[in-house]
Amino acid sequence: MNSNQSKFDESKTSEISDILPSFTSYSSRLDHCYDKYESIYKHNRDLTRESKKVICTLHRLPGCPPAEQESCLVECAAQLTSLRDGIIGTTVSMLYGEPPYLYGPAHAGGIEEYVEALLFFSFLKGNIILSYGQVCCFLDSKAELLSFFESSDATLVEHQETTGALRGDVKVEGDVSETPHNPVLKCYFC
Repeated sequence: MNSNQSKFDESKTSEISDILPSFTSYSSRLDHCYDKYESIYKHNRDLTRESKKVICTLHRLPGCPPAEQESCLVECAAQLTSLRDGIIGTTVSMLYGEPPYLYGPAHAGGIEEYVEALLFFSFLKGNIILSYGQVCCFLDSKAELLSFFESSDATLVEHQETTGALRGDVKVEGDVSETPHNPVLKCYFC
């Protein structure tokens, strides 16, 4: 073996020993991200399943007697509140400080089902569809869901003001040339 070959082997070994700690660090960060993604995805499945249960319960309401309808609404409100405080709260704490794009696909489906259940509940309970601000207000608050329907819209506005959800965070503008078949809406987040 000549001296040039020996120098080459030593430099390769030195390079590999410098890269190995970086690779190990990067590998552990990737493992952590993957484990977190899987955990959030499991919470998403649970949220989707429970939200669909609420939706199925709400679909049975129109054929029930009025007394049973009210008890079902109270039960659904309790389930929606516990989902917000349980699964959604846990998911939010897991996402705290993370880039929003990194785990979006892991939790988006469950949140969509939950919001669908919440909107369906509000329609059956108060014959209203909650706005984006009202949904955010409920998700940010610690209030019971039924308290949002105690006294018409005044309660909703009161809850929005106390939680800070109604501060003009979203502006929606419609184009003058929009038609029912071609709506042109622009949303700006301030």
